[in-house]
Amino acid sequence: MSEKRYVIPKGMLEAAILSHPFDPRTKFIPEMLEAALRWLSDNPIVPTAKQSAELESLCRINDEPMCMDAIFYCSEWQRRMFLAPEPEVPEEVKDLLVDASVRYPDVPRSVPGYYNDLILEAFRRGQKAGKL
Repeated sequence: MSEKRYVIPKGMLEAAILSHPFDPRTKFIPEMLEAALRWLSDNPIVPTAKQSAELESLCRINDEPMCMDAIFYCSEWQRRMFLAPEPEVPEEVKDLLVDASVRYPDVPRSVPGYYNDLILEAFRRGQKAGKL
């Protein structure tokens, strides 16, 4: 029996090649992506109980559970599964952070997260400086 072949999504291949367009090694990208997809197929990433609960909470209206839409659940998990986890927020700075769930009229969506990143980085630098 021959080894299974995996189809590399066109957008994935284009993004990988565009990340290093002048690197002569880009000719190996299709093989590398296929190996990664083969690994993922053999080792599916399953959401933890906490991650499943977060996804399920997106399918609630007024805190009442709706019928779980399997397509939504799967696609949302696929979108999230490679995102880096959010850093732990120290208690000392929680009250300084901007609530990213609040939408401010004339403020781009990325601004609250950007400010929060700056606050956390300043806190980390302060801790580091205190240990020197």
